Amino acid sequence: MDLTAIDNWDIGALEATESTLTARVNTLVAVQADLTALSTLPGWHGEAAAAASSAYEMTQDELNREAVELGACRTLAQQTADAVVHLKMQLAELRATATAHLMFIAADGSATDVGFAVLPTDPVAIAAREQVKRELHDGAHALVMQAIDIDSDGAQTLSNLMGTMPNIGPANDVTSSLATGSQLGVLSAPFPPQGASPQQVDAYWDALPVAQRMQMIADHPGVIGNLDGIPSVARSEANIAQIPGDRERLQTLEAQLQAKVDDSFAGGMFSNDDAGLKLVQDKLSSLDAIDRALRDHPDALLTVYEVNNHEKALAAVAVGNPDTADHVTVSTPGLNTTVNGSLESMVSEADQLNTEMTTQLDRAGRSNETVATIAWIGYEAPQGQNRPGMLDAVDGYTDVMSDDIAHDAGATLASYYQGIDAASTVADPHISAFGHSYGSLTTSEALQQGGSQVVDDAVFYGSPGLNSVGTSSMGMPYQHVWAMDAESDPVTWAGHLGPFSPFEAGPYNQNYQQLSADAGVSADGVFRDGASGHSEYTRAGDNGMLRAPGYNLAVIGIGRPDLVMQ
Repeated sequence: MDLTAIDNWDIGALEATESTLTARVNTLVAVQADLTALSTLPGWHGEAAAAASSAYEMTQDELNREAVELGACRTLAQQTADAVVHLKMQLAELRATATAHLMFIAADGSATDVGFAVLPTDPVAIAAREQVKRELHDGAHALVMQAIDIDSDGAQTLSNLMGTMPNIGPANDVTSSLATGSQLGVLSAPFPPQGASPQQVDAYWDALPVAQRMQMIADHPGVIGNLDGIPSVARSEANIAQIPGDRERLQTLEAQLQAKVDDSFAGGMFSNDDAGLKLVQDKLSSLDAIDRALRDHPDALLTVYEVNNHEKALAAVAVGNPDTADHVTVSTPGLNTTVNGSLESMVSEADQLNTEMTTQLDRAGRSNETVATIAWIGYEAPQGQNRPGMLDAVDGYTDVMSDDIAHDAGATLASYYQGIDAASTVADPHISAFGHSYGSLTTSEALQQGGSQVVDDAVFYGSPGLNSVGTSSMGMPYQHVWAMDAESDPVTWAGHLGPFSPFEAGPYNQNYQQLSADAGVSADGVFRDGASGHSEYTRAGDNGMLRAPGYNLAVIGIGRPDLVMQ
């Protein structure tokens, strides 16, 4: 199977087959009506009547079996035709992209330069061109894999029909047998390839026809909901669908643990049942927080959701649609952040940031551009609070003095950035990475682990340090990275220690552009309150407007750093 085979796939023959099968189905339905009329002959008894009844049952059984076969083959022809049409459309789009870049896609999916192409010599342009080739190859490979899956499904269906048939008794009629057969002919949706990059996941999703995408969301929401490269709208649908079942499971577990605590000596203190109960209750309150955040922001999307495999719940909520937005911001929080305690306020702040970014775009005459602002709690931030016991709290403050959590979460966040870029319908979305507190270290780690390939701008505020002496260490140009330090912020002292910082130097040195967090009048003539302490950076001021740091995030988020307050 290769791209030539997709080109040669005869849609007309598939459609003709479907039409022929439909005509045969109509004939069976008519025969069924006649047979039903003959099945009841009032007043006829005896051996002849019994023989007629037996013949009727045999005929009905034959009709049912043929109906199963016809139903399966007709559905298979319909879905195969739809899937092949989709493959051909996707292949045409890939070839159009290749042509626009003076490239050619070979039958094996490899992308090469056409002979008359004038190739770039600048390293950045060369890297960009190679990235286009990789994307074309990934897209073509996904189409070939989907074609193989379609062909395999068809062969398996036909093989099944030639083997043992479902037990269709005479009690059924043609209509129900057609429905049974139709289920046998459904194309199964393939799973995403294991270990695939976000770009490859996006290519996999693009290759699926709509029916198979819906099947994957319905049957495997846990796979789709947190898979980077899947569009945000699909991820949100899959994630929201899991909440009722998870709530029921957690409520059952809560009741079981509560019963153990009530029946145990010292309230479960010596069995960890009390700690387990607290964690389950926190997850239930996290579900409540997610529900309220989505209710208060009806257009928001739940792009990350996890309550099963971590001690604490994880979530990310987007205000606006990252799939179609021209400008996307991702805000990562730090110490003591939890879904149940922080998500609602973070989403409200994301909403305010979204509004300010939209206002600034309108003011600049760019009202046709759209924005999405994401509150990302996709990792278990260090916890000095929100832990079951005193020793756990001590462990939490020990965690915040280590970069282990940030390093591990950085890989997750980098993949999330790449997933936004891969799934976007915008040719080159403007992505901004914002990190607060320990989240600034996590953001820096994400940029160092590949996030800088797709992130355009980064801002760190309330930072204890970045494990990056300068912006080049994280793969970012100096002109696209900023830092903010509010008055009396008790956390940033670590970031000012230079080589003595627990997280190396940065961002409070000459290697990072420094922005003001003080009160003043912004470029749009609005007075902005300043920020004080560790938590006011993204909050509105007394006049209801974003404070100076929040305004700075907004204008950087739309690609207008020339408007910042310095």
